[in-house]
Amino acid sequence: PGPGSLICLSCHNGVVADSTVGSAHAMLGSVRLGFELPEGVPQRDHPIGVPYPTSAKGYRPRSTILAEGEISLPGGRVECISCHDPHDESGHPAMLVTSNRRSSLCLSCHVK
Repeated sequence: PGPGSLICLSCHNGVVADSTVGSAHAMLGSVRLGFELPEGVPQRDHPIGVPYPTSAKGYRPRSTILAEGEISLPGGRVECISCHDPHDESGHPAMLVTSNRRSSLCLSCHVK
């Protein structure tokens, strides 16, 4: 994970603030090859610290996402602040950068 995500993980580690992390974003963030998870790891949380897939089917172009201005990809990676606003300026539940009504936040990147 990048420096910003490490700040989040200093508390949201499954011990100090267990309401946020179930299967530990930190462990999933160590997966550096796309969004592929190790065998046997439950996919309850979104991986962080992983490169945004630039040519994989099922994902919107990174340039489109960045042009919309709601989601950030620091260093081309998906980090905590890609989906969460630590200052909660948007006012959306779970400090999301935009509403996830009808999975709209998820569909900002994922094509389903």
